[in-house]
Amino acid sequence: MARRFNSSQFRSKIRQAQSKLRQAVSNFNRSIDAYNREVRAHNNRLRANRQRLVNELRKLQASTAPVRYQVVRSDAVLLSTRFEALEHRESEYEQVSGGSNFLDLSERESANSIELANALEADEDPSGTSASVPDADPLVLDILSDVSTDLQDRWRGALFSLSPQNPDAARHFCTSAREVFIQILEHYAPDASVIDAFPDCEKTDSGAPIRREKVRFMLRRAGLLTAESVEFVTEDVKNVLGLFRVFNDGTHGSSGRYTLSALSAIKQRVEHGICYLGAIARNV
Repeated sequence: MARRFNSSQFRSKIRQAQSKLRQAVSNFNRSIDAYNREVRAHNNRLRANRQRLVNELRKLQASTAPVRYQVVRSDAVLLSTRFEALEHRESEYEQVSGGSNFLDLSERESANSIELANALEADEDPSGTSASVPDADPLVLDILSDVSTDLQDRWRGALFSLSPQNPDAARHFCTSAREVFIQILEHYAPDASVIDAFPDCEKTDSGAPIRREKVRFMLRRAGLLTAESVEFVTEDVKNVLGLFRVFNDGTHGSSGRYTLSALSAIKQRVEHGICYLGAIARNV
């Protein structure tokens, strides 16, 4: 037999249904508001990154002083060209190649590279400063913890050497930082895994996959694999590792001493490079 409701019970059911509907509408509106806030925040970051990139490029191009770090400058300009190609690809095929967060991080990498080139060219005070370089970025330590605690210790040691009071700070820092970068690539793209994924990949004389193939492996696993993404990320890694060669060749000054601003710029460039690789490894 069908259940009967009196008028009071019926009105109560109606009120309950109306309350649930209002709650559902309220939850939906909150979700929309949260999404809109996230979109606005993301767009603001994109505008800030773009303005920073444009400003740093203008500053680099407007400089009339003799270029002391031609390799750093040329690599920074080349990376910005690679970013333009990546941006063009993303604007047309975003749904294929991974989305806007990857583009956002890539744009920041390009801006960091040019900012470092500007900072080094402006580094005119060989006496340095008594201030110290900031502590390690917690995000960097978190990424390195996925690899090993030894790698965390090596990074802390690299930062410890990066002091304006150390006459060979950049060289000491770069020696350790280079090893950190290489171990990150080896951890997230082991030779055997890369060869298993790409049996016909290009290899070194010793039979190991070249760096580009490791980058390709990481990007495919993250769902970001395109020709443009491989070109940009490979060039970015080359850009950072190229810094270490510049500062290890013994031609960077009478005593190798840098101001705090230059040392901080080197640190920031490498830290962001680590975070960039970590983001790709963690699927952005």
